[in-house]
Amino acid sequence: MNRSLASASACTVRCRRAMLAVLLLGLAGEGQLIAQNQPPGAGKGSPTADLERVPADAALLISVRVAELWNSEPIKAMRQQQGRELAEGAKAFEKEIGVTPGDMERVSIVMSDFHALVPLIFVTTVQPFDRAKIMSTALTGVKPARQKEQIYFVSDKNQAIVFLSDRTYLISSADAVRAYLDRPAAREGALSPALQLAGQDHQIVGCLNVSAFAQQNGGKLPPQLEAFKDLLKARTAIGILDLGQNNKLDLRLNFADESEAKRAEKPLQAAIDLARVGLALAGQQTAPQPGGPGLQSMLKLVNDALQTAKIAQKGADLQVTVRIQADVPVVVATVVSGVQQVRQSANRMQSINDLKQIALAMHNYQDSYGHFPAQAIYSKDGKPLLSWRVSLLPFLDQDALYKQFKLDEAWDSPHNQRLLAQMPKVFADPNLPSGETVTVFEGFVGPGAVFEGTKGLRLPADFPDGTSNTIMLVEAANPVPWTKPEDLPYDPNKPLPKLGGHASGGFSAAFCDGSVRFLRQNIKESILRALITRNGGEVIDPKSY
Repeated sequence: MNRSLASASACTVRCRRAMLAVLLLGLAGEGQLIAQNQPPGAGKGSPTADLERVPADAALLISVRVAELWNSEPIKAMRQQQGRELAEGAKAFEKEIGVTPGDMERVSIVMSDFHALVPLIFVTTVQPFDRAKIMSTALTGVKPARQKEQIYFVSDKNQAIVFLSDRTYLISSADAVRAYLDRPAAREGALSPALQLAGQDHQIVGCLNVSAFAQQNGGKLPPQLEAFKDLLKARTAIGILDLGQNNKLDLRLNFADESEAKRAEKPLQAAIDLARVGLALAGQQTAPQPGGPGLQSMLKLVNDALQTAKIAQKGADLQVTVRIQADVPVVVATVVSGVQQVRQSANRMQSINDLKQIALAMHNYQDSYGHFPAQAIYSKDGKPLLSWRVSLLPFLDQDALYKQFKLDEAWDSPHNQRLLAQMPKVFADPNLPSGETVTVFEGFVGPGAVFEGTKGLRLPADFPDGTSNTIMLVEAANPVPWTKPEDLPYDPNKPLPKLGGHASGGFSAAFCDGSVRFLRQNIKESILRALITRNGGEVIDPKSY
């Protein structure tokens, strides 16, 4: 995989986790979104020292006082309700960012422009940090580098960290860090008022540079959204979110003058109405889930809140006030459960899409060589050296990576082992932390299975049961290094290996016809064995799994 793209993917996951923390923390309390009716850079005072290195001319900013939120009463209640999961999330958060939520005074997520692949993540800690500890926690294989007289540190996965003071550091992809160091951070810009506010006693501050968005997109919207074009004439929207007794959200969009604000009032009301309709439809189409209020309740909570939305024009500002009429514990429980279901659904879809790509590559391999790849690349004396996943690389647009492997050496030889870190994203498990070099996509190996012997099987001759009735690959319970020639052993006289455990209710499986289906976790063993074998002669009812 291209190292910059791999780095972009890892940083995107890091940003998504930080944004998830913002969502969980922020929706538990009271919010105010305030736009300044003054030109960028206007306002009292300057950003605090830890925010001075944040570029004020960026496209998007979200700044969160993490430790203060983490120790607030609503979040303490949430931690009691969701203790185990939040503890695991905090541990994963520390691995990605370098410190725990309780040790992080502030995190500021910045997108330099709307076409940027990865965000810049500025972290300020409560106390001076140990640089070596942060690097060993968040990065691997660290080496020092220099850019514009500034020393920074790069990992073997092309992630980078630059220490800005004894309490503030920047972490992102190496490319993004180098680009940041290439030019001084702008002190004045659309984000200036937001940075000043972030340095005050506000728990969450956000700013969207609407003018920059409109400029980068030519001021155009898709035809179906043309009715909302006047909203793009806003200059900036600055948000302040603070925990309190009332669950209130005030949104203000700032325009150049009163006439532009007036023209945008009707499109804004239409956007709110459209959101309400969409949420209502989504709630009707979402099935209730066991184990908590879930996504359906979260959609209803947001829809009910939008019912209270009121728009008011104040000079060149449009203000929307929304109230969430629910107790903090109810809001917390609903949001947590809903976000969990959204995440699980997204991960499930990602796994299905990845399996489809791998299955297509298997068929392209079959078209080129007249058979599927064997379970392994073997040595002359029949010793398995490298996984079938390596054989598949040229058919996954990874020919350059394939050519780096020494095919006559084992997967863990000094040379080949260095290539583990370049695992293509298609083999990654979305449920595992980014940067892992293991996969759960495995095939069965044994009598009648898709992998049998040292030669690849042929279509259709070796599949008398039919390709639509034979499993090619599944989500295994235990991940393996992606280049290691290790899969799921199948023996008709022994217990089946463990499958799934990554998604609620079952696991995804790719079949030899290229289709991908979600199999129930409680599928009958006899049915599963029939699906594993390609030549058992069983008659399988699709409704049985």
